[in-house]
Amino acid sequence: IKGSVDLKDGNMIYLNIADANQQPLVIDSSAIVAGVFEMSGKVKSPDINFFSVQNIPGYFPFVLESGNIRISLYKDSLMTSRAFGTVSNDAFMKYKIETKVFVNSMNSIGRELQQASLQKDNLLVSDLQDQYKDVQDQIKDYEIRFIKENPDSYVSALILERILVTKQMNNEEAKLIFDNLTPRIKKSKTGDKLNEVIN
Repeated sequence: IKGSVDLKDGNMIYLNIADANQQPLVIDSSAIVAGVFEMSGKVKSPDINFFSVQNIPGYFPFVLESGNIRISLYKDSLMTSRAFGTVSNDAFMKYKIETKVFVNSMNSIGRELQQASLQKDNLLVSDLQDQYKDVQDQIKDYEIRFIKENPDSYVSALILERILVTKQMNNEEAKLIFDNLTPRIKKSKTGDKLNEVIN
């Protein structure tokens, strides 16, 4: 991993995983030198990890997997940071960009829905609920297309897992999609979980 961040030398960058209680657990760290940090090691299969920065709140999620990962951390907005250079991270960044319009739309409809509810405008509430459901359907269609187009991305397995957990798809439908994932993704931690649930 090679990364850049606009911070003074000596500040620390922390590599985190989620522990058994879904709390951040630091597994590695690196000091910033001339705006750059580096980490290296071996990884058996892809998994979500998080970067945090000393004295800056928040975390930046990315996929830790074999390959050369390039990170650009933005200290003022860790969530908008970038990770590139591997199949899963390239796909993850693409996913974040392409779903932003859906997220913004749902947030906007949600705010309007809250206002309409406060004003007891039942007709507008009903219309906004329909709009919200329509955007949810668009997201699901996009995500299924994304999984099919990115069978070697760990992000595809994570999306499929969420779709199954939220019961947006039955096991038979999910199995057809799961079967098209590459062997390395099927053998990942999330791939193993999906295989147990589907088969």
